[in-house]
Amino acid sequence: MSKILLIAKNSDYFKECTVQLRQRGYQVVIDENVMDGLREMSVFGVQCIVWDVKAKDPARGRKFQAIKRYHRYTPLILIDSDKSPYLQELDGNTFFMANDSKVDDLVARIAALAGQPTIYRDSSSEQEVEFIE
Repeated sequence: MSKILLIAKNSDYFKECTVQLRQRGYQVVIDENVMDGLREMSVFGVQCIVWDVKAKDPARGRKFQAIKRYHRYTPLILIDSDKSPYLQELDGNTFFMANDSKVDDLVARIAALAGQPTIYRDSSSEQEVEFIE
């Protein structure tokens, strides 16, 4: 199954994103902590990472480097309007989305990067979205 890792805070925006991705047949794992999300990836593997960067996080450059060190070939979407903390490490697998991007635009970008899901999709959109605390 095609897996997507969302590193994001619990919000309606990411709940809607998760519902749309699951309707398309993706398995979505959501974690609020970058390092916990990386541990999740090392166990299960993912086709795409989406990181909603906290603008005031002074360690975001280091966290970005950790992601790229261990998952350099996995597409990474950064939701951050400030590109300066990442410029030294940018590569062809790093993409930016603005903080005010529409959910549909984010879902389309994820689907384009992750490719088609590999198994039958569950069309039930009533499924609860679970955030890992």
